[in-house]
Amino acid sequence: MKHLWAVAFVVLGSSLIAKAQSGDTAKELTALEQSFNEALLSADWKTVERIHANDLIFTNADGSVTHKTDLVDGIRSGEMKFESIEMSDVKVQALGNVAVVTGRVVERGRYKTDDLSGTYRFTDVWAKRDGRWEIVTGQETRYAPTESTPTSSASSAVLNGQQIPQSKIAPSTVEAELVSLSERVD
Repeated sequence: MKHLWAVAFVVLGSSLIAKAQSGDTAKELTALEQSFNEALLSADWKTVERIHANDLIFTNADGSVTHKTDLVDGIRSGEMKFESIEMSDVKVQALGNVAVVTGRVVERGRYKTDDLSGTYRFTDVWAKRDGRWEIVTGQETRYAPTESTPTSSASSAVLNGQQIPQSKIAPSTVEAELVSLSERVD
């Protein structure tokens, strides 16, 4: 019986430690996302360069793909300039050495002569490499919010025009890929 209590204690302790570490990761990555936004506002290309992985692949709202050098060069040259960025509804899913950050940003800015101003939903995938977090991939989707647009986690999704309750949505292939990436980062 003593053995059973010892096992239960170890399992409970491990669960609490994992939850605490997950909460720490969420705080750290939310702060890093905010640092990224502040770097964009102040045209601090060195911070942007430090936060993004050398092998970054980012899919823009128009479907084009950007790499780290594109982003850093755009900021350094002044071709990319932001006047304001407001981030909200940030959620972090910690998966060991990989984490997914989603959220909403309302920004005013430009790239060359193109107006980038709008409301976006974003997804950033972070990997912990050599003891520090960096963005390895991400994407953003521009949308026109309405009063009924939720800014917090949705309880359903739309698939082929059909409303599907969250409880009916199976884990995605993306999650499996993230777990696979997490195992390779170790």
